[in-house]
Amino acid sequence: MVFTIIDCVLSGAIALADIVRPESKQAIAALKQMNIRCLMLTGDNKKATKWISEQIGIDEYFAEVLPQDKAAKVKEVQGRGP
Repeated sequence: MVFTIIDCVLSGAIALADIVRPESKQAIAALKQMNIRCLMLTGDNKKATKWISEQIGIDEYFAEVLPQDKAAKVKEVQGRGP
């Protein structure tokens, strides 16, 4: 949410949202047809990540992961096995 203030008075609010490209949902569906479990790892906030995951059919997501922590998270997930 972005708020606009003019002369110390709230004058407006703008809601921002991620846009899901249609081919994203199609790509996830194609991967799932090949029995590939789909995960998303992102630095985005949990609410946005959850929404996107639900829209395109992601099986599991990890939000608010810092860049320096992403490789460790990938290794953690890989350690779970297939």
